[in-house]
Amino acid sequence: MEFQFTKIQGTGNDFVVIYEPSRERFAQINKIEMCKQICPRKFGIGCDQLLILHPDKKAKETNNDNKNSNNEASFEMRVFNSDGSEAQNCGNGLRAVGLYLLDREKIGSSLFSIHTIGGTYSGKVLSKEENFGMIEVTFQSPVVKKPFHEINIESKTFSGSLVNIGNPHFVIFCDLKSVSVTHDGPLIEKTFDGGINVEFAQVIENNNNIVTIKAFVWERGSGETLSCGSGASSIAWVIFQKFNKAKLVKIQMKGGEIQFRKINNQLVMMGPAKIIFDGKIKIYSTKK
Repeated sequence: MEFQFTKIQGTGNDFVVIYEPSRERFAQINKIEMCKQICPRKFGIGCDQLLILHPDKKAKETNNDNKNSNNEASFEMRVFNSDGSEAQNCGNGLRAVGLYLLDREKIGSSLFSIHTIGGTYSGKVLSKEENFGMIEVTFQSPVVKKPFHEINIESKTFSGSLVNIGNPHFVIFCDLKSVSVTHDGPLIEKTFDGGINVEFAQVIENNNNIVTIKAFVWERGSGETLSCGSGASSIAWVIFQKFNKAKLVKIQMKGGEIQFRKINNQLVMMGPAKIIFDGKIKIYSTKK
């Protein structure tokens, strides 16, 4: 079965995006086998996550323009990690598909709405030139599930906050020189039922209501990545709770910087996305 795809990255977190209007056609595919063929960097296209886009079913039923009540073009996004597991949400992925939708003329304006397992998110393409854009996405009411959580692994203590932003995160503030993402990340992930995304963060500057953070991420189902949008969002939300005078939070990761503002009880993320290339791939395994 053949699919057209677009490779997109957001601060180094890279995706293969497939727009598939037919849910029935996609249902025939074995998702784990699909990820095995697409995600590996030596044997496939190479990506951190596979993003599948469908027109939003409810919006399509009520409006031929596929728009919701806020006049935003509405779509459903499914997120598959490189190991084939399905994630509830992907912050960088939301920006990536926002750029894709405008660039490929799937939407008639800069406004869009994306429904995921973890919730529905509104976005806007702030600027666009050729294959690059700056995109804004709003997270409704992120939740700090537990402000302080502590675990002990191999004689090391890790303490931080448990956050849900459509998917679960453990935000650990620490001296980044004291951690190994590839060693500590998977050990921490496995201590939680169903796993968890892990962020190691350090405040490097707090000046004039602007807080700058350096962070490393370990993503559940994908391992260490250069960036994680929902992880950066979780860090930013914790910072806004700790520093109530903060107006802007900058999260610097290996792949680049994402910025955040808090408006009432909403978290607004702003960051880049870039289209890398397009192609076609034939998936050889159907659903068993």
